[in-house]
Amino acid sequence: MSRDIFVQDIPPGLANVEDIPDDWEPSLLAFGHDDVVRAVRAAAPEGAVVVSDPEWLQVEFSGVDLEVNVSHESPLESFAIHDRSADAAAANAFVRVLLDRLGARAFDPESPTGLFGHG
Repeated sequence: MSRDIFVQDIPPGLANVEDIPDDWEPSLLAFGHDDVVRAVRAAAPEGAVVVSDPEWLQVEFSGVDLEVNVSHESPLESFAIHDRSADAAAANAFVRVLLDRLGARAFDPESPTGLFGHG
């Protein structure tokens, strides 16, 4: 599996990207780089996160292989999760926990609705 998930402001209650109003402009997220790093570390098993570059967090554990690309901005406009996992269910569970910790939603071009966790 290979997919990219994009975390950014998404209109509340939206269930499909096709329903995004033409005049909608995303707001800044309510968190920054350090918040994402803390959330990734909290969501992953002990020792599963490697940070060789502060803007690229490697997350690897049983069946899961993710890279979290997050700039040093605070607050953030967006950040990306690059998923190359062998176990889609485990990767989805990790991403769900991460998004819940941050109170965020994400675009998932592989989802029928275009949103992570919908469809």
